[in-house]
Amino acid sequence: MADLTVERLFGNPPLGGTLPSQFAFAPDGGYVAYLQPSSDDRERLDLWRFDLASETSRCWLDARELVTDSTSLSAAEKAERERKRLFNTGITAFEFNPNGRDLLIPAAGAGYLFDVTTGALKVFTQPGSRQTDFHFSPLGNYISYVRANDLYYFDLEAQ
Repeated sequence: MADLTVERLFGNPPLGGTLPSQFAFAPDGGYVAYLQPSSDDRERLDLWRFDLASETSRCWLDARELVTDSTSLSAAEKAERERKRLFNTGITAFEFNPNGRDLLIPAAGAGYLFDVTTGALKVFTQPGSRQTDFHFSPLGNYISYVRANDLYYFDLEAQ
């Protein structure tokens, strides 16, 4: 039997297991999406899907597929994350498009669209800048976000 060290107490995988969070039903009600810590890094959250018909879970989107370099955050961005109590990396939030076709995933200041049928992932925001406060419009045809204190929108129909 091995000794329990401080490194093992706070290492990966966690001793107490991992708890999922931020559950959301798909607009069609066929599955539930949620975030769960990665098996190899307890601080990185991946997007998971639980299919209600088959009662199976699977990792739907591994956060390593996103560019999530949190080491390049400014002091103001680090302070904002601390105020919001965001200590995880990877996928920390997601939102279903009301039409059910896409997921909006903000990560490391960029906006990503994830096609729920094909699994295609694409970034839609300007590279080299940080955006925040992403939201779908009520009809799901636009995404609004803030960049450098200005409000922007992305037209999903024009893509």
